[in-house]
Amino acid sequence: MPGGEARPEPPDGGDLRSLLRELPVGVYRTSVEGRFVDANPALAELLGYPSVQELLTVRVPDLYVDPGDRERLLEAVARDGLVRAFPTRLRRRDGREIWVEVNARAIPGPQGELRFLEGAVMDVTARRRAEEALRAAERRYRTLIEQIPAVTYVDVADPTGTTLFVSPQIERVFGVTPEEWKAADASLWADVIHPEDRDRVLAAYHRSLERRRPFRAEYRIVARDGRVRWIRDRGEFIPGGEAGPDLLQGVMFDVTADRQREEELRRSREEIRELLSRLVRAQEEERARIAADIHDDSIQVMTAVGMRIEAARRRASSPEEAASLGKLEETVAAAIRRLRRLLFELRPRALDEEGLAAALREQLQRLGEDWDVEWGVEDGLVEEPSPELRTVLFRVAQEALANARKHSRARRVWVELAERDGGVVLRVRDDGIGFRVDDVRAPVAGHLGLPSMRERAQMAGGWLRIDSNPGAGTTVEAWVPLRPEVDRPRFGRGSPR
Repeated sequence: MPGGEARPEPPDGGDLRSLLRELPVGVYRTSVEGRFVDANPALAELLGYPSVQELLTVRVPDLYVDPGDRERLLEAVARDGLVRAFPTRLRRRDGREIWVEVNARAIPGPQGELRFLEGAVMDVTARRRAEEALRAAERRYRTLIEQIPAVTYVDVADPTGTTLFVSPQIERVFGVTPEEWKAADASLWADVIHPEDRDRVLAAYHRSLERRRPFRAEYRIVARDGRVRWIRDRGEFIPGGEAGPDLLQGVMFDVTADRQREEELRRSREEIRELLSRLVRAQEEERARIAADIHDDSIQVMTAVGMRIEAARRRASSPEEAASLGKLEETVAAAIRRLRRLLFELRPRALDEEGLAAALREQLQRLGEDWDVEWGVEDGLVEEPSPELRTVLFRVAQEALANARKHSRARRVWVELAERDGGVVLRVRDDGIGFRVDDVRAPVAGHLGLPSMRERAQMAGGWLRIDSNPGAGTTVEAWVPLRPEVDRPRFGRGSPR
């Protein structure tokens, strides 16, 4: 047009041919009969020929590993006129096979018949190998997943909980096929959760979704056959980014057998604890009976004997007789003191009448009569324990103090009582020579021993810990629940500070 820009002239055939020869992609024109008409150097190099001229002498069908592929390519081109990314294998000059994708378009003859094919060939061997390696890895992964004794799953991390993958074990555990599970939404999972656990588990699941934090839950399900199973569910979030939605990838373990064993173990422990409790109650009842007999009989008789001896001493006819009766009177008085000490050790009245702290103070006061030690009792209890718990804690403290008196060479002893985690903590500390705890696991002569102290605490539903090292003193710490329904804390959480 006048005044307009000149339209650029299209390149002539020679220019196009020069451009095609410079392309890094193999370009060709072949006849339907299978002869090369033209090709560029990139195709010759791809097929391992030193020159285009040598490649042009090759029959095209001889390049195909599967001759049927060429027939299928010709049929597609004749039908559609254009074929893109047709996959096939070609054989190079050196005999090596390569994967290629062929793009071809039809060049018709004068009568409209298919006369020539022309297009491009791209080497996709590396990609095909990578795809095959990925498929092999997926097969191995799937085989591994199917051998794991657990249900593995991949869900879309949204409220619908659409399942993208679930392993075949779902049928063994839940009684539902993988196809049924994937066809349903998250409501199927919610429906099989035991009604008593459902609200708790779903709340934990939705919290995990909102915060994108790992999902952790242990719950019961009701399988299709009506059986109740315990499931331990562990899920991790996988960010999708631009590639797709976030995913929740997880594993569901059937821990029913573990739960049954735990329950059996719990029942066994309860039975043992009940037997030990009966034994201790019987021991305490026998102690109380003996203490009553000593108080009401032996001490009263010895006191009466002492009074009669005193009266006789006052009426003695000679100093020698009075001295002899005086010695006898001292012997009786010493015997009464020993009986009273035995009476206290059997069952201190203060334990029932004044409480645990008072009984411990009396115990330390009596020990201090023949033990040069500074002592103290710190009472932090708001609520006095039951008589049974008082007895357990007093016996533990009594044994700990007896061991300290006999073995520790301590100059100071402290007893602390406090309420922690719904229970009572007793701590007995000394500044003595200490010991290696592993060296005295067996009972110490004359005492119940460390194992028996621990059994007493465990019998009451609690625990006992002993901390000692040579030269560093000893701490005996015990915790027992004030009420049976209180969960037992881990060691040290209930320690008075």
